[in-house]
Amino acid sequence: PRYAKDFEDIPRERGAIAYYSPGIKQLVVVDSPREFQEVVRHEAFHQFLDYFVHGAPRWFNEGSAAFFERSTFGRPRLDEKYHNGARFGLTTKALPPLAELLQMPAATWVGDPREFLFYCQAWSFIYWLHAQGKAGLLEEYLNLLIAGAPHETAYAKVFAPRIAAFEPAWRRAVLDSAYHEK
Repeated sequence: PRYAKDFEDIPRERGAIAYYSPGIKQLVVVDSPREFQEVVRHEAFHQFLDYFVHGAPRWFNEGSAAFFERSTFGRPRLDEKYHNGARFGLTTKALPPLAELLQMPAATWVGDPREFLFYCQAWSFIYWLHAQGKAGLLEEYLNLLIAGAPHETAYAKVFAPRIAAFEPAWRRAVLDSAYHEK
């Protein structure tokens, strides 16, 4: 990582303690408070993904980055912050259906008042897939993106055929805090 204080020409993300800058292909660290390790893992995932997939779908990019703040592949760990946000979003009916989130353009996501809830929803879907033993679908989706498939094609192949069954099961898991129940 590089430190933002050392580079006057690097635009800074407002309020961020670290962020990945695709323009300079660097992880930029602004500060180092207690949550530093999770933030670096989150932003480092953006750097990793950008190396393989330019313009990755926002739900996958942010949801995976949030997932890897505390988890590793094969060892998912519940993150109360994201779980509680997803649960709140569902109970207040603030979240879109999964199919809509998984196809949402970045321009719709960014700046929406529900933006943090979108992060929570994306994290909870990815966490649920891991907890259900379906993480291979995420790998299949990523491999299609790496191979150059448009995100619409990757979604249509991997998630569209399953989303009607996934939606109610995922919602139940979030609302009941029961991600591992089948």
